[in-house]
Amino acid sequence: MNILRMLPFAFVGLLCGSIAAQKPAAPLTIERELFQVGGASHSLRYSPDGTLLASGGDRGEVVVLDATTGAVRNVFEASDHWVGGLRFSPSGDRLAVVGRTLTLWDLATGKQLAVANSASAQSLDWSRDGKLLAAVASNGEAVLLDAKDLSLVHSLPLDGPTSVDSIAIDATCSKVAVGKRSGETFVFSVATGELLDKLKQPDWVHGLRWLDDGRLLRLGWKGTLRGYAETDQPLGATGYALAAQADGSRVLVRTSKDVVQFAPDQEPVHHVAKGPIALHPDGRHWAVADGGKFVVRDDDKVVRTLPGVHRQAPGDAVLTGDGRYAVVVGVKWAQGTTQVFDVATGARLAVQGFPTSGELVANSQGTEVVVHTSATDKARDTSRELQFWAILPGTPLKAHLVRKVPLTMKVRTANPDCPPGVLTADLRHFGHADQLIDLEDGARSFRPNKILFSETLPAGEHIVSRMAMHSSIAGSPGLGMLHVFSRDGVEVHKLKLNAAPLRIAPTLDGKQLAVSQREELQILTLPKLENVKSLPVSCRQMVWLDDRMMLAAGLGDQLMLIDTHAEKVVQTLKLGSWARRIDYHRDRGVALVTVQDRGLIVRVALPNK
Repeated sequence: MNILRMLPFAFVGLLCGSIAAQKPAAPLTIERELFQVGGASHSLRYSPDGTLLASGGDRGEVVVLDATTGAVRNVFEASDHWVGGLRFSPSGDRLAVVGRTLTLWDLATGKQLAVANSASAQSLDWSRDGKLLAAVASNGEAVLLDAKDLSLVHSLPLDGPTSVDSIAIDATCSKVAVGKRSGETFVFSVATGELLDKLKQPDWVHGLRWLDDGRLLRLGWKGTLRGYAETDQPLGATGYALAAQADGSRVLVRTSKDVVQFAPDQEPVHHVAKGPIALHPDGRHWAVADGGKFVVRDDDKVVRTLPGVHRQAPGDAVLTGDGRYAVVVGVKWAQGTTQVFDVATGARLAVQGFPTSGELVANSQGTEVVVHTSATDKARDTSRELQFWAILPGTPLKAHLVRKVPLTMKVRTANPDCPPGVLTADLRHFGHADQLIDLEDGARSFRPNKILFSETLPAGEHIVSRMAMHSSIAGSPGLGMLHVFSRDGVEVHKLKLNAAPLRIAPTLDGKQLAVSQREELQILTLPKLENVKSLPVSCRQMVWLDDRMMLAAGLGDQLMLIDTHAEKVVQTLKLGSWARRIDYHRDRGVALVTVQDRGLIVRVALPNK
């Protein structure tokens, strides 16, 4: 930030010398990043010698593990998209990765060697002589690339508009097969790029693999393995992916229900497992990415379990009431999504007794963390409750359940687009989505008797709600309404807006309301909703730091410090991704900003006003 913008022009000349000698620290600085571990794997692959296991993650990173100990050997930021295709070079020293692009990595140095465009996040193969890579350029074109620098060797034209889901080079490096969602498999000459054959089947070609004897295995999306035996092999479920020994002695097919094993002259064997699979070069062992972990098996016997190391997208995060810890929950409601971090160091902490599942929704400074949990039944409509947890310092850290409060109204959960929950300082009212829940007297819980209310919040002695209807017509601003109610649910004021509001935030004293729209930020009085001022900024998330300064995240990847009295943005800070939530601890002067794949601890030093 240019500090001169904060000073009257009359003083600029006098202070230039001292400013040059000692530049003041920026009000907003990122102190550390918090990565939640346990995210999904989309692809899994053993190295040629079986010592390494590579996994492609949901957030675009690739991790290479020691297949025995689980120790992390490499982490590659390979894509801004999920990674669906991985191939080690035959020599085992390089790794090809396909996500939104095709990238080539050196395992010894960890450096990216080359990059090429890719129209498929999973279709990739490496020739056994190590010279070529087969990939997808578009729905109408596959390519053979030089494995040294990903330069083009041959373009392979494909008929029809449907996507490519699979690609494979044969054992002799003479043919390459490309399978499409149309059910067609195109077979080309590697030497000339000439089309040699076209095979047809009634469903998507979702997996291809050449065996040493020239057989081409074709996995059908509707649940059929073709080419392995004289007759088609039914799977009994949707076919997702296949792995095979080159000599055909073992073939594994991942389906939507299980993993099916094929071997010559044997009946198929069904293994209870879900997730991406990898077949060990010894033909006996296989690995499956299961619930954020990697399980290595010998048939159905579990040989070892390796810890998951992929990043998980945070759906919500808050600082504890004392500001010492950050509690982060993944986007999906699932076992093992809640993790605790030390704010001072960024270390991920084990807390005995703290719930590992549930949805974190709110906290209140000086009080306990609140975790929203629910019943295990599929409906999840009955047994919902708020749990108030305190994290007790010590070695080891322990959690204490202070209080449980049944929820009297159904709440929307597991939705990262849902506005963050709000808990009043007296722990009496909990605002979530379109309702305000009274935790002491359920009969006084409040939901406006309207439709399309998007957010209902406590605001001093009142309740304020926003209604937003976003238009599907290009250029239309949509519709918006603000309503102010007494705590008894009586409407006090309402205001029609000229566009759909994105977010609202009352000041700490409940006397003003910030309303964000796509092109401006309005400051209104409460309860009369009279306009005080408008600023030409738009916010997806915002929180008041005091009665003047705001911390807000824009529609892009910027965090803004806004002086509402001076009507200006004091500083912008690039986050690298849009913000899901901002949680601010006033006593400690830090904010926890949750972005697409991490939490950021941001130091907030308010400038002199």
